[in-house]
Amino acid sequence: MNAQILALYDLTGIQRYIFQTSKLKDIIGASELVGNALQEKIEETPGSKNLLYTGGGNAVLGFAGKEEWKAFNTAFSKKLLLEIPGLSFVTVCNDEAGDKISVRIEDLFAEIARKKSLGGDDCSITTLPPMAQSASERLPVVIIAKEGEDADVAEYSHPAWVKWEKGKEKTSESDHPVEFDNIAEKPKYLKKAERIMAVVHIDGNQMGNLFMKACEKADSLEDIKALSEAIDAVFNTAYRDFFDKCHDAHERWRKIYVSGDDVTYVCHGVYALKSAVNFLKALDDIRKNYPQLQGFSASAGIAYVKPHFPFYKAYERAERCCKEAKIKAREQAGSSWVNFEIVRGSLNKEALPLKRKRPYCVTGHGIHDYKKLLECLDTINGDAGARSKWKALRNAYLMGNADSVKLLMESRGMSGLGGDDSIVFDALDLMDVEVK
Repeated sequence: MNAQILALYDLTGIQRYIFQTSKLKDIIGASELVGNALQEKIEETPGSKNLLYTGGGNAVLGFAGKEEWKAFNTAFSKKLLLEIPGLSFVTVCNDEAGDKISVRIEDLFAEIARKKSLGGDDCSITTLPPMAQSASERLPVVIIAKEGEDADVAEYSHPAWVKWEKGKEKTSESDHPVEFDNIAEKPKYLKKAERIMAVVHIDGNQMGNLFMKACEKADSLEDIKALSEAIDAVFNTAYRDFFDKCHDAHERWRKIYVSGDDVTYVCHGVYALKSAVNFLKALDDIRKNYPQLQGFSASAGIAYVKPHFPFYKAYERAERCCKEAKIKAREQAGSSWVNFEIVRGSLNKEALPLKRKRPYCVTGHGIHDYKKLLECLDTINGDAGARSKWKALRNAYLMGNADSVKLLMESRGMSGLGGDDSIVFDALDLMDVEVK
C-alpha cells in the first residue's frame, strides 16, 4: 500500500492499567493485553492500513487517506472496548506527503504531545457505578466469582475480569509461580539467601534518537518498518535464548512484560543481577546482526524488595534505577549499564547516595568497575564463616565514619577488598541477596 497518511497511536495510562492491582496473575494478564494492543489488535482490526513501527506504547501506521484512517479508528476503538476494556489511546495524523519522512514523524510526536498535555481526547468509555465497586478500579462490579473451592469470593469489574481471565490463561501455560510469596521463597540449595524478590526493568537507550536517525536515512516507509522488526527480533531473541536456559531458576521466575525494547520480570533476588547483566550482554551480541541497530544499547534497573512490598512502588524504583543507568549510557554512547536498589527502609536512606558507585557498565569502556564489584562479592562470599564481620563493616560504612571503616578492615583482616570505597560498599550492600 502506498500510504499518503501517517498516523501515530499512543496508549495512555499503561502503568496504571497494569499495576493497579497487587495480584501477580492479574498483572500478568494486563501486561499481556497491553502487549497485544499495538500489534495483534491492530493487525486484527479490519481496514486498509500498514503497521510501520511499534515501541514504547506507540505505533506508526500508514493509510491511503483520511477516510481510511477515520474508519480504522472507529473499528479499533470498538475492538479495544470489547476485548481490552479500560485501555485507552490517543491518535493524530498528517498528510504532508511531500515532506521528508523524518519531518512527518517528528511532527506527529509533537502533535500528540500537545494533545496529551491538553488532557487528551482518548478513546475510552466508562460509567458511574450505581452499586458495588471493584476494589482496584472503582468500576461497577459485574462478576462475582472464586477461583477454587477454598478461595475467597472476589468481585470483578469488566476490565478486571478480562485481566484475570488473560492472566489465568497465561499462567496455565507454564509452571512458573503465580504468587509473589512463591517467587521470594529462597531456593532450597541456597541456605544463606534471604526471602526477597527483585523487580527487573530493562529498556533500550536513546531509542527516540535511534528511531529519528532511521527516519532521516529512510528512503521509504518500509525502512521504518524494518527498524521496528529488528528491535522486536533482538529483544525477543535475547529473551528466548537467555531466559529459556534458566531452568534452575524457573521456580522463582515470572515474566511480566516484553514489548519492543521494554522488558520487565520478577525473580528471586539471587538471580536478579546475574540475569540482568547476561541479558544486556545477549542484546549486545545479537544486535550486531542488524545493521539498523548500529550503536544500540540498553540499561537495566533492579529493585530488591520483600514480597509484600507494594508492587507498583517496587516497579517505580526499578524504573528509576533504570533511568539513572540510562543517564550514564548517554555519556558513553553504545554502552549498557545496570543499576540497583535494595529496599530496607530508612537505615541507608541518607548514607547510600554518598557511598554508592552504581550504576555499573556492563558493555563498554567502564566495565572494569563491574569486574571489581564481582571480585569484592567473591571475597565476601568466599569467607562464609565470618558474615557477621562483613555486616559490621557494612554498618560502619552506613554510619559514614571513614576512620572506623579503616580500623575495622585492618583489625579483622579485610584488606583483601581494597579499591574504591563506593564499590566496596555496593558489594557489602549486595551480600545478602547475591549469595552462592
